[in-house]
Amino acid sequence: MALLTAKTRYGDVSGVRCGHVGYSVFKGVPYAAPPVGELRWKAPANPAPWDGTKVCDKFSSIAVQNKARPGEFYTKEFFPIQEPMSEDCLYLNIWTPAEDTTAALPVMVWIHGGAYLQGYGHEMEFDGEAFCKRGVILVTINYRLGPMGYFAHPELTAASENGASGNYGVLDQIHALKWVRENIEAFGGNADNITVFGQSAGGGSVLSICASPLAKGLFHKAIIQSAAGVGTLGGEYTLADAEKYGAFIVENAGLSFSDFRNLPAEEILEKSMVAMMAYGGGFALRLRPCTDGYVLPQDPGTVIGNKEHAPVPYMAGVVSGDSKLFGEQEIDWLRIKHGDNPLYVYYFDHEVPGDDNAGAFHSSELWYIFGTLQRCWRPMSGRDYDLSQAMTDYWTNFAKAGNPGNPAWASHSSDNPYIHELRG
Repeated sequence: MALLTAKTRYGDVSGVRCGHVGYSVFKGVPYAAPPVGELRWKAPANPAPWDGTKVCDKFSSIAVQNKARPGEFYTKEFFPIQEPMSEDCLYLNIWTPAEDTTAALPVMVWIHGGAYLQGYGHEMEFDGEAFCKRGVILVTINYRLGPMGYFAHPELTAASENGASGNYGVLDQIHALKWVRENIEAFGGNADNITVFGQSAGGGSVLSICASPLAKGLFHKAIIQSAAGVGTLGGEYTLADAEKYGAFIVENAGLSFSDFRNLPAEEILEKSMVAMMAYGGGFALRLRPCTDGYVLPQDPGTVIGNKEHAPVPYMAGVVSGDSKLFGEQEIDWLRIKHGDNPLYVYYFDHEVPGDDNAGAFHSSELWYIFGTLQRCWRPMSGRDYDLSQAMTDYWTNFAKAGNPGNPAWASHSSDNPYIHELRG
């Protein structure tokens, strides 16, 4: 019978049993103090300790973000229900099959995508049941998004003891990894076998984590999924760039910085989205990680090029439909390979059923990795379920041993630049 209670460093928590008591889920566990009031636009702080047992049976509110629009492609695919939002969003969720605290199971920490503007850790396609069946603990996190997570401004930089601003979302992710490292043994996990993985902006976040000195020693493997221009984040985005954009947001709102920073988070988001369309003629990823000299001393692409990123095993890849968003890109996968640590590369090119034009669209692999095809509106067939079984095996095998567990899937090297194709 899986664990139902756990003792964290901040207090006891209780979860709920699922899957014929095959695993337990702890929903909405606080990994940091609410980033509100004086803690807005500051590095995350530890949660306040509590007495008694905190009941963790409901997912937390999601980070403040644009509401999903009915009728849009990704709304139908992943966001059919409007979740409650709050600036108080720094919570994580844990799926564990461990029967006691000595199980020492491998741990996978998931960072969701969403252009650094939307998404959350309990989207309908994310679930830990398939991972638990394979003896792996899954952790998913929420982190600050949009202007609450990536707003930089000269006054924030001047007030910071580290002379930096703007990378609060990355700091949240690193803080969550630290929390997992310090507490996961209470849930039957192995603190010395943690895999961080993410997709799209989550994949870009993994790149930032692998390049940040603040995350050193907090994880042991990394999976980078559909991060546009892997290793570059679309080109260097400096603190000066981010500050200039932040100053424009405030100016465009017609407010002083002091008045702007005291607005409700929803109003800050609204004014930031208005400014986004006015700045440089349209939408662009300007609320995103920047090279601030502290969290990111250099652009992740530069760090990777200099072989200064985390020396851990890597898995990385794209889906064929990524080109519709990012254009055709020649990716030098070998930049990610570090020392003697292996690199496994994949290419997902499976025609997802249900319409004539979607194909292997950006993010479509998520249903397959998490084994949640039954939740999707699409008419999945046996081919889809077989592919999903294989992909979940690959991902969890990598978490266990640093390789996908398929002898045909060779590591990527200059002598053998092998790319494993994933299709049903």
